Amino acid sequence: MNLLTITATAWSSDGKFILFSENDPNTTRDVWVLPLDREQKPYPLFKTQFNELYAQFSPDGRWVAYLSNETGNDELYVARFDNPRERTRVSTAGASQPRWRRDGKELFYVAGDNGLMAVPVKAGDKLELGEAVMLFKLNSIVADYDVNVNGDRFLVVGTEPTARSIPFTVVLNWTSDMKR
Repeated sequence: MNLLTITATAWSSDGKFILFSENDPNTTRDVWVLPLDREQKPYPLFKTQFNELYAQFSPDGRWVAYLSNETGNDELYVARFDNPRERTRVSTAGASQPRWRRDGKELFYVAGDNGLMAVPVKAGDKLELGEAVMLFKLNSIVADYDVNVNGDRFLVVGTEPTARSIPFTVVLNWTSDMKR
């Protein structure tokens, strides 16, 4: 039995498209587009023998940042939404969790060494990427993060790799003990 797994990853700022990843037994993970017009007929954006996942629209909707493991590691790429074959590799040492700054001037990702990276972006008809800079090292396993509008504050949800759970006790029917 093949289970189809679909995960929505982004909604375009104009509300016209949703990006989602789909697990295909023949091509692994692929990125698809769901147009929110009358037909709502999905089509593949990235469909190769490699994993493509975690796609994110740029704020202007012209570009899509996504991960692919075609080099053997998950790396970050940016492609034109209207021509996905026109793409640029962003990372070189592993990547996860791409996020755009809301004005589109930076692209963030978590590098393979757990550094939170920022890449300056000049986007329009042509994409120009600056050099990736590590903003800070994350001391935990990152479950998720988000960046504020200006790109100068981050909310990071993570867990410490050595964290132990603290036991707790649940007392049922505790009101009966109060009557004694």
